[in-house]
Amino acid sequence: MEQEYNHNTNAGLGKIFAKIGEIEPPKALAQNIRTAITRRELHSIQIRLYAWSALAVASISALVFTIRNTIEQMSQTGTSEILSTLFTDFSQISSHWIAYALSLLQAFPVLPIAADLTLLVVLLSVARKIALTVTPKHFITSKHITI
Repeated sequence: MEQEYNHNTNAGLGKIFAKIGEIEPPKALAQNIRTAITRRELHSIQIRLYAWSALAVASISALVFTIRNTIEQMSQTGTSEILSTLFTDFSQISSHWIAYALSLLQAFPVLPIAADLTLLVVLLSVARKIALTVTPKHFITSKHITI
């Protein structure tokens, strides 16, 4: 029974493949496939662009907040006064540089500055990703096809 089924199936497939050689593909098939592929690529680019843009807006907002926090902590700890003595009274600092370095290290807000630098690196990498996502090749193909 099983061999008979396979034989009938093979004979049926032979007839189908014989007809395929006679069938002409539609003339616009290649263009339709290219158009569908291009639309999917553009849709993918749009999604990535929206995601990277949202991350850029979030990192800019967080960067503004952390910079404001850093400036506030620097004014509370007196870091700006300690740094200003570096430029106004350098002879005093050169004679007592160890005490000056330790007081600057103690007053320096390390954690907010690290947060600022981290968010700045994130923002720059997001800007790079956005620039790599939007290339001239995509603008050329997007002129001809609308989603």
